[in-house]
Amino acid sequence: MMLSTRRAGTYLRIISCQRHAYVRTLSTTGIGKTDQALRRSYLYVPSSSDRMLDKSLTTPSDVVIYDLEDSVPPSTNDKDSARQRLSTFLSCTPQSKLPHHDRIAVRLNDINTPFFEHDISEVLKSPFVRTLVLPKIHSVRDLHHVSRAIRSARAGSSTPFPIRIVASIESARSAWNLGEIASWTSEYGPDAGGKLGALLFAAEDYCADTSVVRTPSRLELLYVRSQITIAAKAFGLDAIDMVCVNYKDLDY
Repeated sequence: MMLSTRRAGTYLRIISCQRHAYVRTLSTTGIGKTDQALRRSYLYVPSSSDRMLDKSLTTPSDVVIYDLEDSVPPSTNDKDSARQRLSTFLSCTPQSKLPHHDRIAVRLNDINTPFFEHDISEVLKSPFVRTLVLPKIHSVRDLHHVSRAIRSARAGSSTPFPIRIVASIESARSAWNLGEIASWTSEYGPDAGGKLGALLFAAEDYCADTSVVRTPSRLELLYVRSQITIAAKAFGLDAIDMVCVNYKDLDY
């Protein structure tokens, strides 16, 4: 499953063809920073599948999101198994074979599930996980909750790098609170409590929450996509666009 990215005024769309990801620039309004890793394409990898985890070692995608949320069945056994499978994969795979830490992200279960605390405490044991994708971020209160969990999970750690947070915009409340979400900073500082790095638009969840009817033109989503881009640009964040579901259609 491929995602596209808008960053620093550039709107990019990712098109997947077999094993390769291609980027089409739709419009450019500015020049982005060059001191950051390129994050043009994102690939979700189900953490419940050993085969998919192994396959992720050879993907050309700029970022690999190891998923503990939607791609894993909601039962406790399945969630626990996927979490342990990912932990084993990250700890047992030789570092030379893993994607660079700039290319690794993990999507956790949302903060209102019984799985979140277990997810974050287990995932942050790995020194290779430096980006967390947080679903269903509706307000800064949710980000404060995440920040406290990061601080608790890393208590006593001497690791100097901050955890990069990707906030998933999935509801009318999220869209309404975009400015506050985009301007959020952790009360504990970035090293202890994490640092917001991107806004991600979860189009399918947003449509379900708002009862928006999807059309092939996607014009019904233009407003919220534009607002996410503006908020991200205003506060120096990446803006990650909706999943490309018709990845075999090069004109999509």
